[in-house]
Amino acid sequence: MKKIILICSMIAIFATNCKTNEKNADSNDKPLQGTTWQLTHLYCEEIDAPIITPTLIFNEDGGLSGELGCNTFFGNYNVHKDRITLNYMGSTKKLCNHMELEKKYATALKDNITQYVIVNNILVLKSKNKEVMRFKAQ
Repeated sequence: MKKIILICSMIAIFATNCKTNEKNADSNDKPLQGTTWQLTHLYCEEIDAPIITPTLIFNEDGGLSGELGCNTFFGNYNVHKDRITLNYMGSTKKLCNHMELEKKYATALKDNITQYVIVNNILVLKSKNKEVMRFKAQ
């Protein structure tokens, strides 16, 4: 019996995800493309207010770019309905103080992102139904 309770508890823990109210989609939401998205959460953890806020921009030509914090990055993406793939290609190589957030964000951009949702001007990028990054529209 204890094993069953333990297994059920572990399934519940691994099945939970950051809460995003996907039912309240609003037609006034900013579009994925052309909007500057400001990073607010990485792997469900709210980021501290950095000096330069990390951003993400999806261009209409399939390119993506943004600020990592100290450096800028570029790459490309593909979208089909609510499915998305990111291809992080590179960044500038400036050395700055406090680059921990920048490194975590660059790693998250290289994660296997497969889905996105925009709700109330919040963009959520997911990998295997688990939230990887959350952004707010600027």
